[in-house]
Amino acid sequence: MAEKSLKIKVKKKKWVPVVGPALFAHCLLGEMPLVAPENALHRLLKVNAMAVLGDMKKQHVSLHFVVTSVKDEKAHTRLVGYELSPQFMKRLVRKRRDKVADSFLLRTADNYVVRAKPIIITHTRVSKAVQTKLRLAAREVLRELGKSYSYEKFVEELLQMKLQRFLKERLGKITALRSCELRFFSIVVADRLKAPAKVKASAPVPEEDAGEGKKAVKKEAVEKGTAEERAPADVSVEKKE
Repeated sequence: MAEKSLKIKVKKKKWVPVVGPALFAHCLLGEMPLVAPENALHRLLKVNAMAVLGDMKKQHVSLHFVVTSVKDEKAHTRLVGYELSPQFMKRLVRKRRDKVADSFLLRTADNYVVRAKPIIITHTRVSKAVQTKLRLAAREVLRELGKSYSYEKFVEELLQMKLQRFLKERLGKITALRSCELRFFSIVVADRLKAPAKVKASAPVPEEDAGEGKKAVKKEAVEKGTAEERAPADVSVEKKE
């Protein structure tokens, strides 16, 4: 009896073009080989800024995009990240200079939470106290700008070097600086956050019978504590950065 031959059906893939957001005039970022264009949703794409802007001076910058929708056989994206190459960062650091790095969260005007990692290069060696002042000042400046800047506005000014010059001008009042850069500026919470709600402590537990062993022992231990150690009636939780 002849054996039945198995036929394997292979689905052909086709190239789906990926276009950028309006900030980059919906330029072509690349193509993805996919069976169906809908499979491109939520995919991440890392593109060199030189290819997007056509500027050789931006070859050390990488832009991160995520596919948000598919229309007319094209994958449309949103900008979610900005990053400098490690090779570029190494060239900034020289002998007899200090590198002041930091990492913190800020909220933009369009209500995105962003991880910012500034790096500051001084002209000469500085004390730890001066380095702390530079970090705190950079946080204050960027968080203040976040009240009026959207995420795309931040990246636009980074690509135009306006934000770096503004930072250097503000922080230069503390000590002489060689350069100010943002080596990483990326959305960490993609969905817009709602206003934080206050959390109240639960109602006190009613007294248990003395014969219920462990519960009675725990209650006696709590009653021995001081008033300062007891939880307040209304507790609001604040997010620490």
